[in-house]
This record gives sequence, C-alpha cells and structure tokens, in this order.
Amino acid sequence: MGSHVAELAGVDLTGAPTTALAIGGMRVTGRMERVTLEIGDGSGRHRWEAPVWFCDDWTPAFGLLGLIGFFDHFDVTISAYDKRFELRPRLAGRP
Repeated sequence: MGSHVAELAGVDLTGAPTTALAIGGMRVTGRMERVTLEIGDGSGRHRWEAPVWFCDDWTPAFGLLGLIGFFDHFDVTISAYDKRFELRPRLAGRP
C-alpha cells in the first residue's frame, strides 16, 4: 500500500521498521506495521492481524496481498468463466 493509506486509515508509522524494497521493478521505501484487518458479509466476519508494508513512492493504484498477511488466512477461488469470486476463512490448524 502507499504510505498515504496509513494516514487515511489512522495507522501511526512512528517508529515502524523501514527498509528498501524492490516490487514490480520499482524501488520503494517501506515501513511495516502490524494491523488488525476484518472482512465479512451477512453470514459472518473474520478478523486477523497482519504485517502491512506502507511504501513511499508507491504510484500504482493498487495494493498487493501477501502470503503471510492474507493468503494464509483464506481459501480463495476466482473463476473468470463463471464470473465468481469466493473467499473462505481457513480453519485454525488446517494447512
């Protein structure tokens, strides 16, 4: 995510670890902070904590989902043919 997203979300990056990153051919400066995320619909909610990197000089209009912060918490199915997206929280202890 761009560092401006941290400010919009009220995430304080004071004292956050900083490192140089190369992402998609771009070099950026990232600051990492652990945040609580939540997703839900009418059938339930799922909340988890994830490390999020907020990057300076992030020009793309999108963020990247990571293995540790997102994909290890959910089973994700995307079917372009069926025009369907399914997101299911993974059960604790299940690989």
